[in-house]
Amino acid sequence: MKIKIIIIFFLFCFPPGKILAQDGIDYFIVDSISLEGNKQTKDHILYRELLFSEGDTIFFSDTANVFNQSEENLVNTSLFNFASIQSDTLGSITVSVTERWYIWPGVYWTIEERNFNVWLRNPTLEKVTYGLYFEHENFRGRKENLKLLFKTGYNQLAGFAFQAPYVNKSRKLGLFVVSSVSGSHAINYKISDHEFVSVKSDTAYLFSSIRTDAGLTWREGIHQSHKLTVGFNNLKTVSGVLSLNPSFMPAENLSMLSLNYQFRLDYRNYRSYPLKGWYFDVEFNLGGLIGISEEKMQNYFLKSSTDKYFQIVPRLYWASGMTFLTRFDKVFYYAEMTAMGLNNDYVRGYEYYLIPSRHFLLQKNNLKLEVFKPRIFRLPWIKADKFAKVPVSLYMNLFFDYAHSWAYPGVFDEFNDQWQYGYGIGLDLVTYYDKVFRLEYSINRFNENGVFLHFTAPI
Repeated sequence: MKIKIIIIFFLFCFPPGKILAQDGIDYFIVDSISLEGNKQTKDHILYRELLFSEGDTIFFSDTANVFNQSEENLVNTSLFNFASIQSDTLGSITVSVTERWYIWPGVYWTIEERNFNVWLRNPTLEKVTYGLYFEHENFRGRKENLKLLFKTGYNQLAGFAFQAPYVNKSRKLGLFVVSSVSGSHAINYKISDHEFVSVKSDTAYLFSSIRTDAGLTWREGIHQSHKLTVGFNNLKTVSGVLSLNPSFMPAENLSMLSLNYQFRLDYRNYRSYPLKGWYFDVEFNLGGLIGISEEKMQNYFLKSSTDKYFQIVPRLYWASGMTFLTRFDKVFYYAEMTAMGLNNDYVRGYEYYLIPSRHFLLQKNNLKLEVFKPRIFRLPWIKADKFAKVPVSLYMNLFFDYAHSWAYPGVFDEFNDQWQYGYGIGLDLVTYYDKVFRLEYSINRFNENGVFLHFTAPI
């Protein structure tokens, strides 16, 4: 009887997770998880990103890896500037986060060019769009995103967007809706000498759009996600634009329904500027799948990207990324054009060139030297940790990119059907709120060179 009392007392004072940790066994059981710092974010949003839960068994040899990956998952939500996970020897784990600022009312300002460097060649305010916006990046503390936007200037738009990443108990299913009405007095109606050619009217809208997209997302585990979008789009132009370029659109007024599917596998350590891990996505678009108007304009394409990042030796990293796009529609319309030189699909050194392409293959390569590790600077005149603690890191890199593109039937471009390449040296500054500043000196195939500024990671 005395022995039973002693055993019961021992178990009450030292639960199993604590006993295992103290008895030298090579694993422990998670006894409790405490959250700190999430003043606005709901607890379940943090728990969703952790690789462990209460009652789980963790080997001591895996602890650092499990904690580091969980910290990376938390930061990759874009809800937190910092995340830290600590445990004691008794199985109690503390998750500490520093929340970001989520509510952004303010002035909207953007340059209506393919990239900042194109605008710098002719820095006119005529191609500036400005306005007001309101965005809540953590609406209701559930990682929901709510955005209202009104802009005018070069382009005019009024719209809203809402996304809820988790709407079921398993926190896998999400939904979103985006709707906008837009118009422009100026429009790029064709490409000449690898540049957009535009026309402007002071009185009439040369191009307008009413668009609504809605869909579902599905996130399986941590790294896998699916996105299905159904969209309605009404496009309008004027007869004058079609007179200048009959291949701009098949008619002055088009309405259509579209379907888009995206799949992603994301194992990058930090999404805004990854150094380790890998990434894969594939997108299948059926634009104009159902034509409501008499005339139809299809935008069918398959696009896929894969990236790999790894550390060679301490402070030295390698990154490679490949993107492939192929279209299935045979008729070329500028209103639904794909091209190298749009978004992030360009060879460095070709920032000034636009290459209309029905298919293209693009590869980018970076060798990065860590000039100094991420450091935390505190701004003494700011009291809020959301802005006062500033992480900064600096990387020097050598790069080499190459690409091959194939032309649309009947559309000639001397850059198509041959390889293009560029190389150079750059300096990347990385800081908080996913901000990246890249200054690069590039040389292309024609020995043209220049200094270019970019604001996203190259790969």
